[in-house]
Amino acid sequence: MVRGIITRAAVVMFALPALASAQQTGTVLGSDTITQLQSLLMERLGFLVLGAAFLAIGLAVLMLVATRYEFHDGVILLFGIMSLLWGLRFVSRAPVIPLMIGGEPDTWALFTRGLTYFSAPPAFAFVWRLFGRGWKSSVQTLTWVSTAFAVIAILILVVDHDPDRLIRVFNIMILAGTVVIVTSLLQPDSRKHPELKKLVIGGLCSLVFIVLENLSSLDLVRIPFDVEWIGVIILYGTLGYMAVGHFIGVERRLTALQQELETARQIQFSILPRDPPAATSLAIATRYLPMTEVAGDFFDFAKVDTERCGFLIADVSGHGVPAALVAAMVKVAFQAQACHRETPEQVLTGMNEMLSHRLERQFVTAGYAFIDTTAGKLRYAGAGHPPLYILSSGGEVQELFAKGLMLGPFPEAEYSGAEQKLAPGDRILMYTDGIVETFNQQDEEFGEERLKNLLCTGTELSAEEMADRLLLETKTWAGIGEGDSLEDDLTLIVIDVLPGKDNHA
Repeated sequence: MVRGIITRAAVVMFALPALASAQQTGTVLGSDTITQLQSLLMERLGFLVLGAAFLAIGLAVLMLVATRYEFHDGVILLFGIMSLLWGLRFVSRAPVIPLMIGGEPDTWALFTRGLTYFSAPPAFAFVWRLFGRGWKSSVQTLTWVSTAFAVIAILILVVDHDPDRLIRVFNIMILAGTVVIVTSLLQPDSRKHPELKKLVIGGLCSLVFIVLENLSSLDLVRIPFDVEWIGVIILYGTLGYMAVGHFIGVERRLTALQQELETARQIQFSILPRDPPAATSLAIATRYLPMTEVAGDFFDFAKVDTERCGFLIADVSGHGVPAALVAAMVKVAFQAQACHRETPEQVLTGMNEMLSHRLERQFVTAGYAFIDTTAGKLRYAGAGHPPLYILSSGGEVQELFAKGLMLGPFPEAEYSGAEQKLAPGDRILMYTDGIVETFNQQDEEFGEERLKNLLCTGTELSAEEMADRLLLETKTWAGIGEGDSLEDDLTLIVIDVLPGKDNHA
């Protein structure tokens, strides 16, 4: 009863396109069209249903891979490709499909055979990706050989137009590939894999039908009907179960990783100053925008009193967790220089001594400025860091660049300081290269000149407003939204020298 209803519904769905195709190709269906279509639809109906299911699953999986970067690891992608190829292969074997779409029977035979040849490489690659290259890289070799065979076979099909020319070679390759995979899975390394037992059980059950079908194609055994689809369903179900298990495993690992990154982010933010130091004659604004959950940028303060304070800004090479761990080491090294905080070159020298031989293939650029508003001066030292900018009340921008090697790789590095007088109305900018090295859609760099111009045109803004403007202009240049991140970590410190009775001009 139910089967009859489903069949009639399917017939109605296929009737109109099939009639149109029949008219175009000159096929005569007669007055009992629905009966003929029903007969065509029922012929190999299992292939049609099975193929449609495989196609739906394959498209869903490929859409998931396309929209979720974390599933670009190969296993899920290969499962989607397998599903798509097997789906197309089974659907094309249903007689009603050629009738609907049109085309010569010989062309459909070639198309179906081509799909058959290309259905093997993703299956072999799936096993390779999940279990490894196999004994003496045999599964890897099998994957490449089957791929090369599929390409060559397609070229021969195009030239020769004989769908059965290489089918025996293909059958032998499948049987040999089965032996290779079984041999590889029996090796000690493969036996430890948690998914092996599932593949063995499903593989052995499907192997009986697949081997029978290939032996039948070689005329070595006789079977009354096509049994390949039974083996494919069992094998597909097994691989699908494993793919879903892999999917769940990836999700669990991602969840655990996100939790760890969130913890790392909280720890990193805890080592950054919560608020700028209170200073009588200074207005201080900071902005910190990590590219990912954690970053390698760092800033800190060394306050002596309300008139004297040190400002450190640093940029660790690289990104993510490794850079964040080094940034924590930078904080410890900086805090250990409390007795030298009024002498920037000694601060950097001491930090370099602590960080040397502790950074593997990484380095730190840093700039440290000490401001004494009572004396009206700023002293600065740099370690491979971008220059410090001072915008005077007269509107001129001066670069303060103290040469010094980056921290970490050079234990004997020496650092020198540069001194500059300050006056009320001066504005100081310290930044990491995440600002000037930001690129727009035309691959143009933001650059130091643009940064200087922004500094000059915002004299009426407060330190906080200027920091917000610099951040907004950088994001606008990069073409990203308010909640998005740049392609590098970004940190800046804006310091305004305020009028005060003790300031010196």
